[in-house]
Amino acid sequence: MINNNMIPKPLPLAIAVILLLISCQRKEALTFEEQRLGTSILPVCKETTCANISIKMIHAIGKSSTASMINNFMEHKICNVLSVGLQEQQPTIENAIKTFNDFYLEQKGIYATESAPYEAELTQEITFNSTNLISTAIDYYTYTGGAHGYGGVLFINFNPQTGEHLTHTTLLKDKKAFSAYAEQIFRSKFNIPETASINSTGFFFEEDRFALPENIGITKEEVVLYYNTYEISSYADGPVALKLPKKEVSAFFKYDIL
Repeated sequence: MINNNMIPKPLPLAIAVILLLISCQRKEALTFEEQRLGTSILPVCKETTCANISIKMIHAIGKSSTASMINNFMEHKICNVLSVGLQEQQPTIENAIKTFNDFYLEQKGIYATESAPYEAELTQEITFNSTNLISTAIDYYTYTGGAHGYGGVLFINFNPQTGEHLTHTTLLKDKKAFSAYAEQIFRSKFNIPETASINSTGFFFEEDRFALPENIGITKEEVVLYYNTYEISSYADGPVALKLPKKEVSAFFKYDIL
């Protein structure tokens, strides 16, 4: 005869939820390693002078979907930087390095008097790392001929639990409210009266309206609004950075940035 007391019974819902939460808490935290790449990976560069390419990037360790999402997104961004002046963005960094160098060798063959080799220098670092938010910065410079090269900074934010790239919309509780607050600080820093046009002192925001930059970065102490060259200013004026103390703006964010 079967003893009903010996039959396993479903766990109460509350206990199941607790076990699920414990399981989530035990999820292994993301770790990163530094990777360095350059034209040294190309056999042709052992025989001829190649472009100067130096890449120092971070790489999420592991085979989880979260690590893969983060690595794939960062690779896409770096490939985009290396495609400056070229026709097509490459799918991998190795391909992008080869294409960048091939373009240089082609141009060097056409313009034999070209003295300055093409350059691509990129350094990525983690500026903020917590259990619910990772912020990274890519500082880059490229030169593909002409009077000067072009450099910039890309801030990329991720949710380390899911690997999701955080846009302004997913990072901020109310983008419009944060933009209004940032405009007040911007006007104060650059001495632009409230009643004056936002471009009255020489900036060139589109449609003469203040807008958040493409890059919002998080550091240990600050939230950085970073406008790259040409975004709201000329090459001669350079990039514009507005740094906000985190304690003063943390309420605008969906994630804990403190």
